[in-house]
Amino acid sequence: MSHCAAARWMRYICEVETAFVEAVAEVKAVAMPGELRPDDNGCRVGLQMLDRVLIDRMLVGEITNGKDENYQFFSNEKAVRVLEKYVERGDVSSFQSADFDAKKFPGAIIALDANKRPHAYTCSAYPWKFDEAICLLTAYKVGNLTKLQAIAIANISSNEIFMRVAATLPDVAA
Repeated sequence: MSHCAAARWMRYICEVETAFVEAVAEVKAVAMPGELRPDDNGCRVGLQMLDRVLIDRMLVGEITNGKDENYQFFSNEKAVRVLEKYVERGDVSSFQSADFDAKKFPGAIIALDANKRPHAYTCSAYPWKFDEAICLLTAYKVGNLTKLQAIAIANISSNEIFMRVAATLPDVAA
């Protein structure tokens, strides 16, 4: 990889990391009383492609409930699963392959980059609709989803948390 290509990847990764941090705060801000647990202070987020992990279970905030290892595991599992199901059958949300009994939770989405390569955005720690909303907002913020594309994915899972966020978004990311 050339130095320029490596620099572009690093800029992109930094942009996504920043967008995740902003998205966590913005999505939590739309929570209604009782929707989040008192110990919902942090989460694990990630970004993966078919051939590489770009952001590996990054910590956003502080996890104080002793479940950090679980959140790391589920963050990775969701990303791997949604990428596999995207290739197999075109899924764009881990909601489409969720199995709560088997501990396969929603909270990851697929968004295509400018070169039409799938990127799996994943989040784990909050109730799953918050996890998914954080991923959708992050992909929107970095320009890999339009507002309408993000809403279409949120509609698959009837994600009213993201719809609250979407109501405040311009049609084009800033």
